[in-house]
Amino acid sequence: EYIYFLDDDNVLKPHALETLVGAARVSGAHVLTSLNEKWPSERRPPAAAEDTERFLPLGGAAVVGVFKNCFGDASALVRRDAFDTLGGFTQDINTGHEDWELWARAVLRGFRLEVVPEALYWYRLGPGGMLAESLGGGEMARVQLAANHERNLRPYVERLAGWPEAQALLRLAQGMYDAAQELHR
Repeated sequence: EYIYFLDDDNVLKPHALETLVGAARVSGAHVLTSLNEKWPSERRPPAAAEDTERFLPLGGAAVVGVFKNCFGDASALVRRDAFDTLGGFTQDINTGHEDWELWARAVLRGFRLEVVPEALYWYRLGPGGMLAESLGGGEMARVQLAANHERNLRPYVERLAGWPEAQALLRLAQGMYDAAQELHR
C-alpha cells in the first residue's frame, strides 16, 4: 500500500514508519514528508539533540516549489498507487533533485503532499554528500545547480506545454532567484 524512500546516508528514527503510516491513513495524503535533523558526522546520530539544525518543509506549495524545495527530502512515504500513476523517479545521470521533481509533479497533478511536523530521520551532512559538494562553490557547482534546477522545473514546464513564452518566463524567474541567492552568499 505504501513505499518509503530513505537516502542511503540518512538514519530513520525508530517510530518513523508507524508515525507516517498513521498520518497517511488519517490525512489521506498521497505523499508524506517530515522534518529532519541534520548531523555532521560519520558516526551514529545521537539519540536526541535539542540544538541540531532542522529542516521543516512547507508541503504542497507549488508556486514556492519553482524556487525552493518546499516539499521535503527524498525520505518520504508514498502511496504505491500514486507512485505508479506518477511514473516514479526520473533517471538523469549525475543530476540531483529527483525527489523535488517527483514531489512537484505530484502536487501539480493534484496529489496531496503533507508534512508531518516531527523530525523522523537524521540527515547526514558528511564529506562526499551531494549537499556538501554543492555548497563548495565554483564553476562546477554552478553547472550542477543549473542541471538540478532544470530537472526540478520539468513538471512545471510540462504543465505549460504549448506555451513557450510562459516556459521561458518560468526559467527566467528561477534564474533571477538563483542569481539573487548567489549575491547573498
